[in-house]
Amino acid sequence: MIESSGRDNRHPRVALVTTELAVGGAEQCLARLAIGLARRGFQPAVYSLLPPPAAPRDRLVRQLANSQVPLHFLGLRSATQFRRGVRQLADLLAVQQPDLIQSFLFHANVLTARAIRRLRPAPPLVTGWRVADQRPCRAWLEARLTRHVTHVVCVSHSVADQARRLGMPAERLSVIPNGVDTALFAPGPPRRCDGNAPAQPPASIAEPPAAGWSCERDEASPPTLPPRSPPTLLAIGRLDPQKGFDWLLQDARRLLDALPEFQLDIVGEGPERS
Repeated sequence: MIESSGRDNRHPRVALVTTELAVGGAEQCLARLAIGLARRGFQPAVYSLLPPPAAPRDRLVRQLANSQVPLHFLGLRSATQFRRGVRQLADLLAVQQPDLIQSFLFHANVLTARAIRRLRPAPPLVTGWRVADQRPCRAWLEARLTRHVTHVVCVSHSVADQARRLGMPAERLSVIPNGVDTALFAPGPPRRCDGNAPAQPPASIAEPPAAGWSCERDEASPPTLPPRSPPTLLAIGRLDPQKGFDWLLQDARRLLDALPEFQLDIVGEGPERS
């Protein structure tokens, strides 16, 4: 629960710090959180350690900009710039004066934990717990440098168990599964477009239509269904050992034998694609 500060009882300030803002799972959660907070009267600002991502991987940047969420890119490119990044982030946070800071991903967690030591008074810091590529040395470093954070959010109970094994007190851990905005995937009636519309629709259902694209839902017409196809089990993610697609493939035959009317589709890119 975020409590309003004495400076502004209606609009608490929230700083959200991430390693990068290219399209990824944690980054999408951050963008949804920032946009949702802005709509509810908070004052979020987003800080990225890396430079802005290039198109077409800048979708989240455009969504945040369209929602008028302030964005700051530190432009860091290597670990040798760590000290500079700590100073930059501390200076930016001193200007915003957030009531709460939340960091995402390993590098952002570590750098933010160091940056807030420069703030007086230091605001509460909430971090996530990074489980991808948790090599022992990296896990130890994150646990050591973030041991004084106010709270840690874990996306599952197994992640919380890992944090406890590395010395994080149980009372400072909360399990909050990642949320999904199901409205983005809800089916609806077909849209009717005027004759001046371009040939293709907006690039993303999460973004507003581009100028010149004029469509409206035809509520009077029943939906036009695509040709009948088998019901699909869909798995989407980075094709990396951390995501566990090898487990899915080991059980795929048994699963499809039990559900003969279904097909299994896997969508993603990564080192295990072959």
